[in-house]
Amino acid sequence: CDQTIFFIKRIFPNESRFKHNPHYLLLSIASCSIDNKIQNLQRSKYEFMNVKEKLGERICELRREKSLSQEKLALKANIDRAYMHLIEKGKTNVSIELIEKIAIALEITIKDLF
Repeated sequence: CDQTIFFIKRIFPNESRFKHNPHYLLLSIASCSIDNKIQNLQRSKYEFMNVKEKLGERICELRREKSLSQEKLALKANIDRAYMHLIEKGKTNVSIELIEKIAIALEITIKDLF
């Protein structure tokens, strides 16, 4: 650790934050590394989601943007609330007719769902 601090001070000799607190850069590097790992995990999660889960997540996102509860969206789309929950969780296959109903209830086009 001391060798790393010495190396950092040699690279950044005029950086006052490092002179007063040599651990500052180490914390910054660790924080950046953690942020990158979190972003990679979030990206990986989406990449490994199946199409049902992606569609369900998108419906949930749009529903929340419109400040609708699952129940209100289900009523507008003439779908059972419990079934809407399964759709948003990606636990069921959704027909194109049902996708159209949901799009109409959200006042968007089918294309906006994807």
